[in-house]
Amino acid sequence: MPKDYYKILGVDYSANEHEIKSAYRNRVKKNHPDTNWDKSQANASIIEIYDAYKTLSNNEKRKVYDAFLIQRLASHKTPSNRRYKLFLVSFLIITISLLAVLVGKKISQNEAINNKKKNQKEILKENTPQSSQEIKF
Repeated sequence: MPKDYYKILGVDYSANEHEIKSAYRNRVKKNHPDTNWDKSQANASIIEIYDAYKTLSNNEKRKVYDAFLIQRLASHKTPSNRRYKLFLVSFLIITISLLAVLVGKKISQNEAINNKKKNQKEILKENTPQSSQEIKF
C-alpha cells in the first residue's frame, strides 16, 4: 500500500510549494543520518521524505497522486474502523448486561426490604390487640 506523502512531510493536503519545500528541508534536517544514531533507519526515512518531496513538488505528479489518493481513500475500508465497531458493540453489550445485573440486584434488594417490612407489619399485627376490650389496665 502506498504511503501518504502529505503525512510523511507533515503538511496539509492544500499546502503550497513553499510549505512543501520548507517541510521537506525540516524533515531532512531532522532525519539526516549524520544527526541520528540509527543510520539505517535514517537512510530509509530520508528516502521516503525525498520520494514524497519529488512527487508533491512537481505539479503534474501531484495531480496524479492526489487523484490516486482520493480514489484509494474512497474505496478503502480500514480494518481498524471495523475493529472499533466490534469493540463498541461488545462494550455496549457488556455494559447493558452489567446494568441489567445491577438493576436486578437493586430490585431484589428492594423486594427483600419490602418483604422485611411486610413481615414486621404482620408480626406487629399479630402482637397488637384487635379490639379495645382486650386491653387491660
